[in-house]
Amino acid sequence: MIFGGDIKNYFLIFSDSSAEGHAVVLATFRKVSGNFAGKLICVFVDTSKSDSSRIIDFFGGKKEEGHVTRIIDLTEGVDKFAPDFTELSEENLVKFGQDYLAGNLKKHLNSEL
Repeated sequence: MIFGGDIKNYFLIFSDSSAEGHAVVLATFRKVSGNFAGKLICVFVDTSKSDSSRIIDFFGGKKEEGHVTRIIDLTEGVDKFAPDFTELSEENLVKFGQDYLAGNLKKHLNSEL
C-alpha cells in the first residue's frame, strides 16, 4: 500500500512509458530518490496505463503535459506542491525535494496548476 505508511510525504513523477525521454526521466528519478530515503516516498506513475488518469487528475497533472512532478503532503489533508520548472533534471528534482523538506515551497491548488 503506497499511501498507508508512517511517511505522509510523496514525491511523484508522472511519465508515459512509451514517450520519448521516459527512460532518462526514470533513471534520473531513481538516482534522485536516494536523497530522500526515510523522508519522502518516491513514486513513479506510468501515465500510459488507463487506470492512472484519475491519479493524474487528483494530483493536478495532465497526461498531455508529458513528464510532470508533484510533491504531496497527506499529513493533514492533501497539500500539493508543483515545481517552477518543467525540465526534470537531477539538479531540479533534488532542489525541489530539498526545498519542500526545508519548508520553502508554497502549496498549490489544482486551479493554480
